[in-house]
Amino acid sequence: MADNGACCSGSNLVVDVNNEEDNEDPGEFEISHWNEDAEDEETNDSNIGAFSQDADTISYMDTSLFLEFPKFSKGFKASDFNEFVQKYVGEENVVRLENWGHPNVWLMQVENEEIRENLLRMWKTKIKSKTCWIKPYYEYELRGFLHWLPHFVSDDDVKTQLAQFGDVILLENETHEYWNGQIMSDVRYFGLRLKDGMVKNDLPHFLKFDGYRTLVIVRGRQPACFHCREFGHSKRDCKRYKERLDKYCKNPETSRPRTKPRGRRHKPVSDNENDDEGNKHQDKAKSNSASTNLAQKDAKHVKSCLKRTCSLKKPADDKKSKEILAILRSLKEWEECTVEMMEQVLSNIETNLMHSILPKITETEDESSVLLIETMIKTSVNQMKQITISMIKQTLNNLRNIVVKHFGLDSNEPLEKLISNFEATKEEKSRQKEVRFVE
Repeated sequence: MADNGACCSGSNLVVDVNNEEDNEDPGEFEISHWNEDAEDEETNDSNIGAFSQDADTISYMDTSLFLEFPKFSKGFKASDFNEFVQKYVGEENVVRLENWGHPNVWLMQVENEEIRENLLRMWKTKIKSKTCWIKPYYEYELRGFLHWLPHFVSDDDVKTQLAQFGDVILLENETHEYWNGQIMSDVRYFGLRLKDGMVKNDLPHFLKFDGYRTLVIVRGRQPACFHCREFGHSKRDCKRYKERLDKYCKNPETSRPRTKPRGRRHKPVSDNENDDEGNKHQDKAKSNSASTNLAQKDAKHVKSCLKRTCSLKKPADDKKSKEILAILRSLKEWEECTVEMMEQVLSNIETNLMHSILPKITETEDESSVLLIETMIKTSVNQMKQITISMIKQTLNNLRNIVVKHFGLDSNEPLEKLISNFEATKEEKSRQKEVRFVE
């Protein structure tokens, strides 16, 4: 791809504009490949650049752009761009469309600068299901965005700041389509032609406008990472950030809690040289304070290590024992509640029978028959009570066997014995003495 002229490091191309013998039309120029005589020609400061800066050359540069596909893409024809041209350009506005040196790079020249700028704003499109990037003719012409910039910062101040890197082509607020029309956002869209010898990586990622830090995003340049503070990738592609999230999701309890507020992710840009001196004094003061507190930190570290080594380690099955104790207690509570409820129900049945049957019998039968019937009612209720209690105990025993088998406990011990053993173990752990150090 041509870069800053026909004579470039990537492809040695030479422009022959003044040779009228080979060109029938003197107003049209040709780009020929390597010219052996060009090595012996002395460089002229007025001719450094892509083309001699005449009106035709400037018009050609301002109306041309590149359509670039992914690397190693090939097999494209001019007819593949028909749908794209009809939708965004118009066939009558296309002056030139041809392959440019590589199978994945195409050159397009349009009628005017307005159409070219509209295409550059698109930045990329789809041609035959392949991503196609739309780039300016020369790499020193940039398009980008300014984020985090307050709306009250004037465009003149922004242009003045950007002018130190080159000529500002355009600067305007980005607009978004809403149901009630277009609304301007705080993001500024800019076009810039860099100075001679500068490349897009020379433009800083952060700038200050009236004391406000602004993020500079240039199309085609690798972004800055807000997590690891390195350049070349974004936060969503940061390996360290993904590893941290993966580690936290697998074991969130091991993540160290934040004790300080989140600070700036990038080093602030100094407005003058005095800031650097102030930073040096601050660093010196911090180092002095750190050295004075070093002995205290070491003492605390040694004390904490001794406490860890001298204190009794918690068994690995503490959590398991608590779970078993909770299950056994729940079984015991279930037995007590069920027996109590059953006794209450049988007592109500006995009371109802006594109040409903005995008054009717006493009117017709003698006293001995009444006593016999009363005895039969009480005996039946007691038998029902014994049968129900035995069923409850059998169910409780089955549940206890399931718990014992699941946790591998001693199956010969009754439920009360198991609960008392676990409670005794818990009390012994709570009575353990702490190791104290004399300061």
